[in-house]
Amino acid sequence: MAAGGTISSVAARSGSLIAQIRPLLAPATAAIEPLEPIEVLDRLRSSLEEDCASRLRVDLKSAAMLPDVSANGESLHHVLLTQVFAALDEHEGPVDISAEARGQVVAFRVHPAAYGEEAPALTGVGLTRAIATEVLRHFGGGIEVDAQAAEVAVHVPSIAGTDASDGPGH
Repeated sequence: MAAGGTISSVAARSGSLIAQIRPLLAPATAAIEPLEPIEVLDRLRSSLEEDCASRLRVDLKSAAMLPDVSANGESLHHVLLTQVFAALDEHEGPVDISAEARGQVVAFRVHPAAYGEEAPALTGVGLTRAIATEVLRHFGGGIEVDAQAAEVAVHVPSIAGTDASDGPGH
């Protein structure tokens, strides 16, 4: 009976990993479009609401005055989902999601992050982070892991290279 429980657990985690990775493998030719950071966070909140609303704290106010970003909406959404799911799997407490200006990018922050900089490469977190990094690279973005702050930030370029810290229209 214990072996059956272990097999079921491994199968469930494997299925979860595949579900997280599959959308990240979309074609690199997907359309890049302007996206409002507040809408990116609101869509993320709505997607996660049913399954884990009690553990999420999404700060929509943090994104209200940020400039639009340039990305593929579906790819960015799935990258953020993978980072949030990894954090939820790794930590029992609440997970905070917000956005902030960092020079010419908008950083979508997930705190606490799953693992620090040393996420094992062949684990779900390490694998999804590596794939997400490649997906983000297609539209000039990236992932920054701050192990000290236990935070992962998904960087997305602001529209037309504007300094994101100046707010919309600047």
